[in-house]
Amino acid sequence: MTKQRKLLILALILISMTVVIGCFIKPAFNMYLLYSRLDSEGLKADARIIKKETQTDSSFLGLFSSHAANNLIRVEFEDLRGNAHESVLGVSRLFYEEYAVGDVIQVLYLRDDPKQCKVAAYVESTKFMSKFVIICGAIAWLLFVLLPGIVVTLVISRAEGVEIKLDINEMRCPECCLSMQEGYVPLISGVNWRRKEESVGLLTVFSGLPGTVWWNPFNRPKLPGFHCPRCKVILFKYQN
Repeated sequence: MTKQRKLLILALILISMTVVIGCFIKPAFNMYLLYSRLDSEGLKADARIIKKETQTDSSFLGLFSSHAANNLIRVEFEDLRGNAHESVLGVSRLFYEEYAVGDVIQVLYLRDDPKQCKVAAYVESTKFMSKFVIICGAIAWLLFVLLPGIVVTLVISRAEGVEIKLDINEMRCPECCLSMQEGYVPLISGVNWRRKEESVGLLTVFSGLPGTVWWNPFNRPKLPGFHCPRCKVILFKYQN
């Protein structure tokens, strides 16, 4: 298996792991943003409990929180303008058992979106818990994606590869017949070759000539060749 193929497989694995960890962190990140807003700009209101129910919670945050949304209470409250709102809130088992239908509790809601309403007593603790989950996810990404990816990439990049060489001492320009300068062409996305009668089509890194695409971030491809600055002609070799 070539180094390019190994690096491509490694990149796909790292991207997949990043997506998985990202899916883990995203709900916690959204929750952290909401509770941060409630903590800093939330408005307090007295809400009356109008219904209590239990529901199985499939959220992963239920593993970390004692007030997961499997214990639900439906409350109604009025905002500063006197408009009535209803909201379903997740509470702890202790809170659920302590309060009955008809009791009044304090909630925090957003002025521009009163439906974003949470029990005031839980805002600070849930904000901390969601931040903890985000930090754990970031550490997991660092330990299981970034660092191993760097190490494996370095190992693969240092493995022996095929070096393109020119067994030509001197090259003369096909137009002026004078000696050409020896050097190389640094590449990134590859060289796409088409015959004279072919259309351009869609140019991608997968249609580049072998050895001309920059798959390895630590070993940029160099195409050895000859250049005639007088006639603006370049001759290069892309594979042994």
